[in-house]
Amino acid sequence: RKFVTPYYDGDGYEEQVIRSGKGFIISAWFFPNKEEEDTLILSVVEMEDELSVQLIYQNGARQKRQSEKAEKENAEDF
Repeated sequence: RKFVTPYYDGDGYEEQVIRSGKGFIISAWFFPNKEEEDTLILSVVEMEDELSVQLIYQNGARQKRQSEKAEKENAEDF
């Protein structure tokens, strides 16, 4: 949880803070998996004028392959 002054965690304005972009609530878990690390992210976001809970899963092996592919493409640009 992070809030910009004058807001603070527990002040009762959490919804207003998120809607105004002056703070966020997020939790992340990291799961080592061989050479990669899987990630699970839970956050509160504003979507279509309503607050929603967003759950994101990132597969470490897939993300590693995408990074390697991007690095290869960038190297080929030179």
